[in-house]
Amino acid sequence: MGLKQFTFATVCGVFLLWGDHGMAQEWEMDQSMVSPSIAPQQVPASCDDLPAGSDEEQQAREVCILHAQVQKALEQQQWLEVELLLERVLMYQPNDAEAMLQLAMVLAVRDRTASAKALVETLRDDERTSEGHRLRLQAMLDNEDLRASAQAVNAAVHGSQAVTQLIWSVGRSSNPMARSSADSITLTLPDGDMALALSEKPRSATTFNTLLYQRWANGLEMLLGTQSANLSGTHTGARIALAGPLGLSELLFWNLSSQQSLDGARRDVASVLWSPSRGVAATSQALYSLGVFSENQSQRHGLLLRVQAGLGQWQQGQVSLQLDGWAEYEYSLNATPSAVRTGIQGNWGVGQGWQVQSYLYAQQDLKGYSPLLRHNQARQLLTGYLAFEKQWPEVWLGGRLSSSLYLSRRWSNLALYQWQDRGISLSWKRSW
Repeated sequence: MGLKQFTFATVCGVFLLWGDHGMAQEWEMDQSMVSPSIAPQQVPASCDDLPAGSDEEQQAREVCILHAQVQKALEQQQWLEVELLLERVLMYQPNDAEAMLQLAMVLAVRDRTASAKALVETLRDDERTSEGHRLRLQAMLDNEDLRASAQAVNAAVHGSQAVTQLIWSVGRSSNPMARSSADSITLTLPDGDMALALSEKPRSATTFNTLLYQRWANGLEMLLGTQSANLSGTHTGARIALAGPLGLSELLFWNLSSQQSLDGARRDVASVLWSPSRGVAATSQALYSLGVFSENQSQRHGLLLRVQAGLGQWQQGQVSLQLDGWAEYEYSLNATPSAVRTGIQGNWGVGQGWQVQSYLYAQQDLKGYSPLLRHNQARQLLTGYLAFEKQWPEVWLGGRLSSSLYLSRRWSNLALYQWQDRGISLSWKRSW
């Protein structure tokens, strides 16, 4: 299935517009952006456009969303998830022939041949089935290997497709450079502590972001992004990421990424990714990666070991929830500290184009950051983000608009690394 089952940002999908919430020095979170593809997990616009006033209209919208989730799960070969979703569709619409045929294919793939044949026979014998369709169903039944027949049909229908996505946004940030919110820090010197006032204070600015994503039918993916802010002394932020099949195995992928932030710091990452769960009936997919990193300003370089996985998806009416988690170990090959990080991200769809996005991640350095900061105490970080987003169903210049209001904050045992940011943004997105 290529790289469609992973995401540049789905694992941390709230970072699609990575400059909108003060990520100038957020190298830690960049690790969640180096896995293939960035297609956002959102309610399809076609479903969002459906009215949801009466019970019948609400049911039609829920079925539309379920069908979209079925297509995604089919692409990822999450057979058990597909089966559960299709059963929910048939609860709403018992005579949905498409859902019945898809369920038959999934049951066949999972070696439940008898149940699959029973569903196909039900469709074949239905008086509403056209003669041509009845003949095709009979051909499936005549095939001794119904499982292979179902897999061939599924591969033909859900093969890799090329995708292009363009996102442009403008926003207002209270602290795009992620400056410390502390007025001063305490330096621990041999002769005693000394308070040092911080001259660089948080400054608000208007931010501009552009992101272009391209996925080709052969599985290759590319992400290009730029960021700027109307602040003196800032650089133009930029990001490029490439990912694709490694070729040695359908479970292995490669990834290259480079980002420069507003303060001029650059981080480069190269990694190999492995998914052991391709084709396994599961409701979540794990992804492991091993890579190397390099940072220009701090002269840091080293190794990265990471695991990430979907923690679950839930849907009740118009309300949906998707949770993803990750953990990583960053080993520094020079004198700078190594670190352990872990995080969780949630995406709540609350109907009528509204979404709530959030993340929380923690970092623990494995040795002291500086002898001048709390007697070389190891740095601890906790970073949170919360955003409310409204997606507008109307088409404008071939795309769709969305607006968001967000709050981001970091806590730390070292005052130098504490900061907070809040802001608002307006985005335009178009997909081909």
